[in-house]
Amino acid sequence: MQKVTKILLSGLFFSSVVSAGEIEPTTMSEAQIMPSVQPLQAHAPIELASSKVDLLLAPVPFRSNSFAIEAEYRQQLEQWASLMKAQPQLQLTLGGYADARGDKEYNQRLSEKRVASVVELFIDEGIAPERILTAAYGESEAEASEHDSDGLFFERKVTLKLQALRSSAVKNAHVSL
Repeated sequence: MQKVTKILLSGLFFSSVVSAGEIEPTTMSEAQIMPSVQPLQAHAPIELASSKVDLLLAPVPFRSNSFAIEAEYRQQLEQWASLMKAQPQLQLTLGGYADARGDKEYNQRLSEKRVASVVELFIDEGIAPERILTAAYGESEAEASEHDSDGLFFERKVTLKLQALRSSAVKNAHVSL
């Protein structure tokens, strides 16, 4: 069985086909993958009817020791919420992360608060909570050293994945602030 993942990052979609444990990444322009979709246009149709297709959106980065969403990322999230309102067949999965600096338990709570901030924004924009699935990973997937400021920046994030709404979706586990 193959699973196709499409990632939107800086206006390009990156696609990976996973089959029998092998990953074959390819880079394509958005026109090659989804000709009808322009980045961050809320009403362009996204075809995710198959439960085998996910669309990974550019992650939302956070400042160190913060769960506040920066203005430029807030605007992008609001546009994705608008798309979700226009397309009720879409479901959102969020993953919260922290870098490895600080206490492990604190970083877990921080990643939960980051996810909760994004959930709150989507709910405020009119997205039903049952369409949002969440997970918080804390520092469990952190790889950058304390001296790698660029690497640390990329670990403080919430990832977003759009997919077709699944009738047997896992219960929403979002965290309150």
